[in-house]
Amino acid sequence: MKRFQFRLGHLLGLREQQESLAKLQVGQAARRCDEIRLQISDIQRNQRETGFNGFFDPAALYMRQAYLTRLKLKREQLGKDLVVAEKVRLEQLAIYIAARQHAEVLRKLKTRRLDEHRLDTQRLEDANLDDIVLAKLASDQHKEHAQISANAELARV
Repeated sequence: MKRFQFRLGHLLGLREQQESLAKLQVGQAARRCDEIRLQISDIQRNQRETGFNGFFDPAALYMRQAYLTRLKLKREQLGKDLVVAEKVRLEQLAIYIAARQHAEVLRKLKTRRLDEHRLDTQRLEDANLDDIVLAKLASDQHKEHAQISANAELARV
């Protein structure tokens, strides 16, 4: 029997590699977004924890205010970074979806061709078995006919 070979196997391999790479890049972009979110939540926690200690020391109040201002600016910058990172993540996700669809088309084609190959192989095996059975029947009928002819010859003698 002829072994199944998908002619577009190399192309399917390349498409699956592209899909894997795109999936990896989506993961990296998502991880970057998560890192930024964690940094923002840390800054928010620091802002909440930086409270008034009850002393009216002008230098301490000034330092506290400067620290809170710096945290606010850092949080705003991280917010902008998060918007950019989310945009990159969505772009990578779109690339991944397209790569997955391209690979899926070839996987479905391969499955369809494999099913066709199996069906053809089964038909060929059935035809071969039918030929064997018919040859056996013909051989048995020929032997039976030869036996009858031999018995008729013996009966005439």
